Amino acid sequence: MTVLSAYQIPVVVHLMLGLPGEGEEDFLASAAYLSRFSLFGVKIHSVYVMKGTALCDLYEKGEYHPIGLDAYVDGVVSVLAHLSPGVVIHRLTGDCPEGMLTAPLWSRDKTAVLNRIRARMEEQNIRQGDFFVSNRETEPSC
Repeated sequence: MTVLSAYQIPVVVHLMLGLPGEGEEDFLASAAYLSRFSLFGVKIHSVYVMKGTALCDLYEKGEYHPIGLDAYVDGVVSVLAHLSPGVVIHRLTGDCPEGMLTAPLWSRDKTAVLNRIRARMEEQNIRQGDFFVSNRETEPSC
Protein backbone atom coordinates (compact mmCIF):
# COMPACT_ATOMS: atom_id res chain seq x y z
CA MET A 1 0.00 0.00 0.00
CA THR A 2 2.86 2.34 0.73
CA VAL A 3 4.15 1.97 -2.83
CA LEU A 4 0.68 2.54 -4.28
CA SER A 5 0.25 5.65 -2.13
CA ALA A 6 3.66 6.95 -3.20
CA TYR A 7 2.50 6.81 -6.83
CA GLN A 8 -0.93 8.21 -5.94
CA ILE A 9 -2.68 5.09 -7.20
CA PRO A 10 -6.16 4.99 -5.69
CA VAL A 11 -7.03 1.68 -4.06
CA VAL A 12 -10.57 0.32 -3.82
CA VAL A 13 -11.11 -2.89 -1.85
CA HIS A 14 -13.99 -5.35 -1.77
CA LEU A 15 -15.26 -6.35 1.66
CA MET A 16 -17.51 -9.40 1.70
CA LEU A 17 -19.65 -9.99 4.77
CA GLY A 18 -20.89 -13.48 5.59
CA LEU A 19 -17.94 -15.71 4.74
CA PRO A 20 -18.15 -19.20 6.28
CA GLY A 21 -17.56 -18.97 10.03
CA GLU A 22 -17.54 -15.17 10.06
CA GLY A 23 -19.42 -13.04 12.59
CA GLU A 24 -19.76 -9.42 13.67
CA GLU A 25 -16.40 -9.48 15.49
CA ASP A 26 -14.80 -10.37 12.16
CA PHE A 27 -16.61 -7.51 10.41
CA LEU A 28 -15.19 -5.07 12.95
CA ALA A 29 -11.72 -6.62 12.68
CA SER A 30 -11.89 -6.15 8.90
CA ALA A 31 -12.92 -2.51 9.32
CA ALA A 32 -10.05 -1.96 11.78
CA TYR A 33 -7.61 -3.60 9.38
CA LEU A 34 -8.79 -1.50 6.43
CA SER A 35 -8.45 1.64 8.57
CA ARG A 36 -4.70 1.04 8.63
CA PHE A 37 -4.48 2.05 4.97
CA SER A 38 -5.06 5.18 2.94
CA LEU A 39 -7.87 3.74 0.87
CA PHE A 40 -9.75 5.57 -1.82
CA GLY A 41 -12.83 3.38 -1.57
CA VAL A 42 -14.58 0.27 -0.35
CA LYS A 43 -17.17 -1.95 -2.02
CA ILE A 44 -19.19 -3.87 0.57
CA HIS A 45 -21.35 -6.83 -0.34
CA SER A 46 -22.66 -10.05 1.11
CA VAL A 47 -21.45 -13.47 0.19
CA TYR A 48 -24.01 -15.02 -2.11
CA VAL A 49 -24.27 -18.64 -3.09
CA MET A 50 -24.01 -19.15 -6.86
CA LYS A 51 -25.15 -22.27 -8.66
CA GLY A 52 -22.34 -24.61 -9.65
CA THR A 53 -19.83 -23.46 -7.02
CA ALA A 54 -18.15 -25.23 -4.12
CA LEU A 55 -20.02 -22.88 -1.78
CA CYS A 56 -23.30 -24.03 -3.33
CA ASP A 57 -22.31 -27.62 -2.58
CA LEU A 58 -21.69 -26.69 1.07
CA TYR A 59 -25.00 -24.82 1.20
CA GLU A 60 -26.92 -27.76 -0.25
CA LYS A 61 -25.32 -30.10 2.32
CA GLY A 62 -26.34 -27.71 5.13
CA GLU A 63 -22.70 -26.91 5.90
CA TYR A 64 -22.95 -23.22 5.04
CA HIS A 65 -25.69 -20.82 6.06
CA PRO A 66 -25.72 -17.44 4.30
CA ILE A 67 -25.87 -14.30 6.36
CA GLY A 68 -29.39 -13.11 7.12
CA LEU A 69 -30.61 -9.69 6.07
CA ASP A 70 -30.67 -8.24 9.60
CA ALA A 71 -27.18 -9.52 10.38
CA TYR A 72 -25.94 -8.12 7.06
CA VAL A 73 -27.51 -4.71 7.70
CA ASP A 74 -26.04 -4.62 11.22
CA GLY A 75 -22.64 -5.63 9.83
CA VAL A 76 -22.67 -2.95 7.13
CA VAL A 77 -23.67 -0.27 9.65
CA SER A 78 -20.89 -1.36 12.03
CA VAL A 79 -18.30 -1.39 9.26
CA LEU A 80 -19.36 2.04 7.99
CA ALA A 81 -19.20 3.48 11.50
CA HIS A 82 -15.63 2.21 11.89
CA LEU A 83 -14.29 3.22 8.46
CA SER A 84 -12.65 6.58 7.88
CA PRO A 85 -15.18 9.22 6.85
CA GLY A 86 -12.86 10.00 3.93
CA VAL A 87 -13.22 6.58 2.31
CA VAL A 88 -15.59 6.57 -0.66
CA ILE A 89 -18.24 3.85 -0.37
CA HIS A 90 -18.74 2.45 -3.86
CA ARG A 91 -21.16 -0.34 -3.03
CA LEU A 92 -23.32 -1.51 -0.13
CA THR A 93 -24.73 -4.64 -1.74
CA GLY A 94 -23.81 -6.76 -4.73
CA ASP A 95 -25.49 -8.53 -7.62
CA CYS A 96 -25.25 -12.19 -8.45
CA PRO A 97 -25.38 -12.84 -12.20
CA GLU A 98 -28.94 -13.36 -13.46
CA GLY A 99 -30.21 -16.88 -12.91
CA MET A 100 -27.22 -17.94 -10.79
CA LEU A 101 -28.39 -16.99 -7.26
CA THR A 102 -29.17 -19.85 -4.91
CA ALA A 103 -29.09 -17.89 -1.64
CA PRO A 104 -29.68 -15.55 0.15
CA LEU A 105 -32.79 -14.57 -1.76
CA TRP A 106 -33.07 -11.23 0.07
CA SER A 107 -30.02 -10.03 -1.89
CA ARG A 108 -32.13 -9.83 -5.06
CA ASP A 109 -33.85 -6.65 -3.87
CA LYS A 110 -31.05 -4.08 -3.73
CA THR A 111 -33.42 -1.19 -3.10
CA ALA A 112 -34.89 -2.91 -0.04
CA VAL A 113 -31.41 -3.72 1.29
CA LEU A 114 -30.21 -0.13 0.81
CA ASN A 115 -33.35 1.22 2.44
CA ARG A 116 -32.82 -1.06 5.46
CA ILE A 117 -29.21 0.09 5.81
CA ARG A 118 -30.24 3.74 5.58
CA ALA A 119 -33.09 3.25 8.08
CA ARG A 120 -30.83 1.40 10.55
CA MET A 121 -28.24 4.18 10.38
CA GLU A 122 -30.94 6.77 11.00
CA GLU A 123 -32.45 4.75 13.89
CA GLN A 124 -29.05 4.44 15.56
CA ASN A 125 -27.97 7.98 14.58
CA ILE A 126 -24.80 6.56 12.98
CA ARG A 127 -22.72 8.08 10.22
CA GLN A 128 -19.69 6.77 8.41
CA GLY A 129 -16.61 7.30 10.58
CA ASP A 130 -18.41 7.82 13.90
CA PHE A 131 -16.18 5.19 15.56
CA PHE A 132 -13.16 5.55 13.27
CA VAL A 133 -9.81 5.27 15.02
CA SER A 134 -6.79 6.07 12.90
CA ASN A 135 -4.00 3.58 13.35
CA ARG A 136 -2.07 4.42 10.20
CA GLU A 137 1.20 4.68 12.07
CA THR A 138 1.19 0.88 12.08
CA GLU A 139 0.43 0.59 8.35
CA PRO A 140 2.11 -2.51 7.01
CA SER A 141 4.15 -2.20 3.87
CA CYS A 142 3.05 -4.14 0.80
